[in-house]
Amino acid sequence: MAEFGALLTTPGGEAFVTPQSTPLCLYAVRTFNSSKVNDTLQQAVGTIAMPDMSQPIIPFVYSSRPSTGSVAFVAERTSSGMRFTGNNVNGNGSFSMTALVFTFFEQPMPNPPWGMAIWDEAGKLILTHESRVLTDLVTIGTRGSGGGTSIDITRPGRWAIVPDCSGQQQWQFSTGGPGGAVISLNTAFGAEYNGSSTRMHATLLSYPGGQAQMVGATNAGNTITAIDVSKYI
Repeated sequence: MAEFGALLTTPGGEAFVTPQSTPLCLYAVRTFNSSKVNDTLQQAVGTIAMPDMSQPIIPFVYSSRPSTGSVAFVAERTSSGMRFTGNNVNGNGSFSMTALVFTFFEQPMPNPPWGMAIWDEAGKLILTHESRVLTDLVTIGTRGSGGGTSIDITRPGRWAIVPDCSGQQQWQFSTGGPGGAVISLNTAFGAEYNGSSTRMHATLLSYPGGQAQMVGATNAGNTITAIDVSKYI
């Protein structure tokens, strides 16, 4: 038996094991600033080019907390990258949106004079001491009635979430015939960081304008997947 060695562990203390696999690592972090589209939409949009779209990609996003309104996120795969959209249905509530993407990619050689590097059986550098491996995912909410539109939680620190839908809200508008019209509007999750804590909750993705009141909700019942940003940037 050897008298010394090294044991790789995650920040949570679990043994780090990747048999015949490549760990998902942080590839890029980008921040996009919002601009006013109209009175019912302040929007931030940006794309992060990816090295290989055939590989799994996991996106996480958070925003600053706007002075008014709240921000809902959408992430979409394009032919060459990940496109991120943040919507605040209050057109005067500006914000910044920060996206982190994790994927499989060959790691750059770490700078000397010291370090650690691990190659796979094909000679591809998959892990170094500078790699920021995706670990310690946290689930927010519970599936069913405790998820989706019911989630509204604030945690200390800066947290980012995987963009996802959360359900729908039904709004009754004063126009559209006798008694008005009831329209279903999609909701998504948001994560708003105020400098000391992050609020993670469901919020509207869009609003057509006009006088209305919410009269119901459809809960998707899903949970939020989140990470503590301080472990990566």
